[in-house]
Amino acid sequence: MDVKIITTEKGIAIDFDSVARDSKSQSKELYTWGQSEAEDLKDVTDRLAYLNFVQGSLATSLSDKLDTARAPLKALRDAETALQPRRNIRVGLQGQIGRLEHEQAKTNDKRIFELREQLRKAEAEDLPQEREIEVLKRKAVRESEQIKWDAIREYGEKLVLLSQAAPAIIAALPAIPPSPSSPYLGAHTTGAVRASLQRALDNYKTGHINLPPQVAASDLTRSDTQSFGESHATPSLACTPVTLILLPSILRL
Repeated sequence: MDVKIITTEKGIAIDFDSVARDSKSQSKELYTWGQSEAEDLKDVTDRLAYLNFVQGSLATSLSDKLDTARAPLKALRDAETALQPRRNIRVGLQGQIGRLEHEQAKTNDKRIFELREQLRKAEAEDLPQEREIEVLKRKAVRESEQIKWDAIREYGEKLVLLSQAAPAIIAALPAIPPSPSSPYLGAHTTGAVRASLQRALDNYKTGHINLPPQVAASDLTRSDTQSFGESHATPSLACTPVTLILLPSILRL
């Protein structure tokens, strides 16, 4: 097993972990900025911060699974490493035989015969392990790639769910500032979108990429309709959302 395959896949996992950190950082900055703005901006940026945080959480999960996908390749590498000293012995015997045959000296015949016998014996002893390595090669490729592509599919399909939720939240933001005669009325809509998205993520199954219907979210105190600042703050800081603490473990992704 080429070590470069394992190390480059580690690099991909690290890159997605970096995406996760940046997405969550952007989420926090958007949320924090919106807290000092008018009610419409405050609500919409709160909901969008939630989407960005979920995106980061999904990237974290993908990073972890991509790292896990390297395990079968590592098992193959370790098996080959354990066998390598035996392979080196066989290569050495083959080299000695080749040099003696090249000399074409009659006195070398006995030594060549002895070396060939040693090589034959070594090959017979190592044959079960060599066959196991061939099985492991196929097992490693099949298992590693399956884990990887299953994870990528889940990541992609959940991103599709996020992309379906985003337009409805964005559309709730009025083009002009609300006024006493035309107050902001989008909070229930954005709450319903969040609840719909959370249900879709909690009940995700492969191939299910459509958000469930958005029901009226008249109760904005429910856990699935709460603001991002409320649902993703530590209990002691729940009343002070400006001091938001991002907790990836809260989301069940």
